[in-house]
Amino acid sequence: MPIISSLKSDFVFKKNLCWREFLLALHTVYNFYFSLIVDLYLDEKELECYMNMEKDAWPSGMRNFLADRLSARGKIGYV
Repeated sequence: MPIISSLKSDFVFKKNLCWREFLLALHTVYNFYFSLIVDLYLDEKELECYMNMEKDAWPSGMRNFLADRLSARGKIGYV
């Protein structure tokens, strides 16, 4: 019986590991395209407008990303 449960837990671990790797890759690709769109199509005024929206309008990760993009463009103080 322990061998079966060991194999089952090993399979679940590998399945979860693959899923986590897939999500990490998806997150990386998504961040790349999101940053590309922001850098190419949004000017500083539009970025400031998005940052001044209600905090609940953006997930915290996206809000932090927009703040990083503004600080990279010389606009400091958005956090």
